[in-house]
Amino acid sequence: MSVTIRDVAKAAGCSPMAVSKVLHGRGVTVRVGEEKAKEIRRIADELNYIPNQIARSLRGERRYNIGLVMDSLGPIAIGSRYLAHLYDGLQSACFEKGYSLTICPKLHADHKRFIADGRFDGIVWAKYQLDPETSRIADRVGLKIVHLHVPPSLAPDDKHDYFCADNKQALMLAVRHLYDLGHRRIDFGVDADNIGSAEDADRWEAFQSACVELGLSPGKRVELFYTVKDAESWITDPTRGTGIVLRTENLASFIYPAAEKHGVRIPDDISIVGFDSTEFCDTLSPALTAINQPVRDLVYAAVNLLIRRIEGDEEATRTHLFPCSFDVRGSTAPPPAQ
Repeated sequence: MSVTIRDVAKAAGCSPMAVSKVLHGRGVTVRVGEEKAKEIRRIADELNYIPNQIARSLRGERRYNIGLVMDSLGPIAIGSRYLAHLYDGLQSACFEKGYSLTICPKLHADHKRFIADGRFDGIVWAKYQLDPETSRIADRVGLKIVHLHVPPSLAPDDKHDYFCADNKQALMLAVRHLYDLGHRRIDFGVDADNIGSAEDADRWEAFQSACVELGLSPGKRVELFYTVKDAESWITDPTRGTGIVLRTENLASFIYPAAEKHGVRIPDDISIVGFDSTEFCDTLSPALTAINQPVRDLVYAAVNLLIRRIEGDEEATRTHLFPCSFDVRGSTAPPPAQ
């Protein structure tokens, strides 16, 4: 039998109106102290209270609403166009099937209020880090989730769907390109936001594997925190590689000015390869050579599968890899004579 507001109120020793105020923001005339509010939330969690909206949803009342969960909502028109491609894939799939799209940046702060109140039919999880608590609650209430950028080898379960670029194939394209140009010392740059994620682990492993397969010792793992100062630390390091493969093309925004500041020429002195290959690459000078990740197609396919799941599709396949291509521009060339 489902837990009601009255059950929570009884356990908390307060009125149902107080519980409704704390959990749903209703009852403008009701005053609840902060300590009491914390106790009500704690008891609601312990009792596994699920708002009535989800009960209606479990009876088959679809909301036609998909939630997008992200780490940050950066600018679309500045820097990498990754977000633009992601949104394009999302809205195209949603619009075609008559679903609304809701961006929910605060989902991580209060799982139960957002996940379990029935406002979403499904969620596209685009945060770098996976969240077992979110998955647990989603499984309990029957909410469908599709995860982006989680490789099959690191998918934590077979209950949800996982979409990812084929990082092993992609990093081999990049490393082989630099190798064929004559580079023998190649580094790998990762952005601070992604450190420790499944994608970070997969791309770093893929980079090392590509180097070893080509007979190279893997270069440095360079952790960059979106500042020119961090980029300068790598640029001025006498032991750095003659080339670098970046986890995201955005990092080139900081390496380019750092190189110019220290008189390091691209591509004469160093070669740089990005990841995603959006229109942003052509705004740099020289234009950035990059792995071309099919972001729009990947996300479009993910949302279409999510909608099919919502509508009852029990397709067995849970993990989906997308091959990448490679776009050679002006940021790579043979290394300087040693």
